[in-house]
Amino acid sequence: MSDKTSRIIDGLFLEVSSLYEEGEKGEFLPDKDSTSSDNLFLIAPDVREVNATSSAKSSIVLETETSSRLVSNFSDPLQIIGKQVKHYFVLARLRCDFNYADYKVMDTRINKIMVLRFIFSFVDHEHRNSLKTKMERISRVSNVNIGAIYKIEEDVELIDECQIDWFIVMPFYQGKTLETIMFSRRSGFKDCYNIVFQVCLGLESAHKEGFIHGNINPANIMILVDGCVKLVNFSGDNSKVNYRMESTHSLQYRSPEQLKGESVSEATDVWSFGVILFELVSGSCPFEESTHEALIPLILSGLPRISHLDTDLRLKGIINRCLNKNPARRYQSVEELRHALKNYKRQRTRTNKSKIPGFIQSLFLSRRKILLVVVLCLILSIPAWYTLASIF
Repeated sequence: MSDKTSRIIDGLFLEVSSLYEEGEKGEFLPDKDSTSSDNLFLIAPDVREVNATSSAKSSIVLETETSSRLVSNFSDPLQIIGKQVKHYFVLARLRCDFNYADYKVMDTRINKIMVLRFIFSFVDHEHRNSLKTKMERISRVSNVNIGAIYKIEEDVELIDECQIDWFIVMPFYQGKTLETIMFSRRSGFKDCYNIVFQVCLGLESAHKEGFIHGNINPANIMILVDGCVKLVNFSGDNSKVNYRMESTHSLQYRSPEQLKGESVSEATDVWSFGVILFELVSGSCPFEESTHEALIPLILSGLPRISHLDTDLRLKGIINRCLNKNPARRYQSVEELRHALKNYKRQRTRTNKSKIPGFIQSLFLSRRKILLVVVLCLILSIPAWYTLASIF
């Protein structure tokens, strides 16, 4: 490691360490369901450590001794902060889920900040291998609205007793999640149309390559500082959702077919996207309950209160079609949904332009009449000016 790289790492690491020692929570935002362990989302450029609440720790379903040790220590589940994994120096933990942990690192070869994702060893072996294959395929998808995956590092020395021998290398994005924007201020469909449009473009690209996101929710939609939207955390085409390991807030965006363990399709992402549209319009999800037992039947058989939405019938119709329980009756592609939203926005813009108050219209007409009279008076006064000029 060069001296320059060492100085950069020391400066970054000391900055992160000082923030952690001072007890600052940083720019992290808890989920609506504060009793869940996956309620830590990065929402600002600064990267700082965060401690999970005791209630989150007590709600964990412990499956093995390894999972107990890993998940109970949210600040650094793998105990690698301040250490080097291959040529990556670990600076801070960013996000922790039941299945994985993301770490902010410095690539000592090129002096660049990146993110490493480690899949926990207690995750089913078959699922880990399947996920690895999907990530390799997604890394070959090139689209500005899809979070990039640089590569998968293998032949890694085992990290302690965690039995982790590969990890995913991703770029470090500076920005906020859509969830943060929706929580920090009341953002309606009009304010977030550009975000919605970019999400559609990202999903279209993924679907054309044969990928289903499978986990569309505001926490997995990042808006970078330059306004570009990135879809992150693809879960792939896993049909079975282990809802016992999810918070009720994350579960609100799952489709009925996912909860029933049925096959997923593009219409699955359309459903989750429809939930987000509903939330943008109303400020709340169409299906909200505090427990899994109450929430799941509501998603499977309950009806969203579309009629109560404070918007016009066209947008209500779009959302209602997205949230049809039968996947065959939803929009069959995100491209079809995008065209519907685009047409809606165009019609709404045209309608707003045509709705000029009557007194403003009359004012414009009056000004035209006045201008016409002034012009005629000036024309008629020309002979008089010539006469006066000849006299004097």
